[in-house]
Amino acid sequence: MKTSRPITAPRRADAQRNVEHILDTARAALAADPGASLQRIAAASGLHRATVYRHFENRENLIRAIHERFVEQMREASMEVDSEASDPVGELRSFSKRSLEIGLRFSPYGYAPLFPVEDAERRRARRAPVVALLRHGQERGVFRTDLDAEAVAGLWGVTLPFVLSQISISGWTREQAVAFMVSVPLAPAAL
Repeated sequence: MKTSRPITAPRRADAQRNVEHILDTARAALAADPGASLQRIAAASGLHRATVYRHFENRENLIRAIHERFVEQMREASMEVDSEASDPVGELRSFSKRSLEIGLRFSPYGYAPLFPVEDAERRRARRAPVVALLRHGQERGVFRTDLDAEAVAGLWGVTLPFVLSQISISGWTREQAVAFMVSVPLAPAAL
């Protein structure tokens, strides 16, 4: 009788490499064509279609896995934020650059929901260092105070999909995109 491995069992090294390869191939394929089918992604991966379907039974599961990686990398970037930086604007500029690079690597907004249903606690934890940085900058008079730090973080956050579209549609440079992202939370006097 055939036994199946428990869901919690670690994957074999070759299976894990296949998953990584599928995710990388899918990320690139979906960035180029948000409507790319699972069959097309399987063909682009060079793996047998059955291998791809064994790991991801449908396109939605594959997109969810890629989006989870995007969210995780954004979380890691936010955890690097120095919320007590002596130069809050410079720190926000650095975080904006990291966020832009992650956004360019994943191009998630063409194929995944802009505001996915996500555990509220995870979202708060991911945003906490950024909110703290913005609050610190408000106290120093460099970030706008007409909104609380949570609202300013939300306002800054929606700049990422906008600047990604401007890079692809309007030819903005990365420097222009980061400058825009940083300008949104600045206090009028800091402009």
